[in-house]
Amino acid sequence: MEPKINTRLLKEIKEMFDADQELRMLWGNAELTKPLSQWGKNVRQSAKKTQKWGLASYLVYFVDAAHNPRIYRIIEKYGYPTQKLIGAKGMDYFWLLIQHQDYDIELQKKCLENCNFNKKNEAYLADRILIHEGKKQTYGTQFERDTKNNRIVSQPIADKKNINQRRKKMGLQPLKDDLLFMNKKFYRK
Repeated sequence: MEPKINTRLLKEIKEMFDADQELRMLWGNAELTKPLSQWGKNVRQSAKKTQKWGLASYLVYFVDAAHNPRIYRIIEKYGYPTQKLIGAKGMDYFWLLIQHQDYDIELQKKCLENCNFNKKNEAYLADRILIHEGKKQTYGTQFERDTKNNRIVSQPIADKKNINQRRKKMGLQPLKDDLLFMNKKFYRK
């Protein structure tokens, strides 16, 4: 008999996931993403130089920071979440919360080691950790904007020659397909 998932914990993680995603959807709102330096008519010159982010960015990072102690409380109370504890969908929600804990790489590493994320999510988190440590990524899941050429490009990749074999093992499509998708999404190319 399968153990029952912890529906109370799943609900808490889903609420955190929903807040994460709702705020990130604000990035599609031009008014909320325009730099704060453009808000109001009497903004001092010094403020114009420093306020490059829009309100949506501040809100997103605020929620990521607020989720951090909640994640630690969850781990302290229940241990590292697993599919047995919160189900496959719950693990997807939890993975995304961990993926957005960029300023706490140690938490990301511990979750990568102790949570049974699916292979794709494991690849994304492993690459994100490597990039934030200043290293080359393994699976080519992390991208950046090349604003000079108006396109999305991969962040540095180790052993790029064999990237698609590693991606296939993790259930990812070929890198060129991801790049095509990202460029259509962000630059309509």
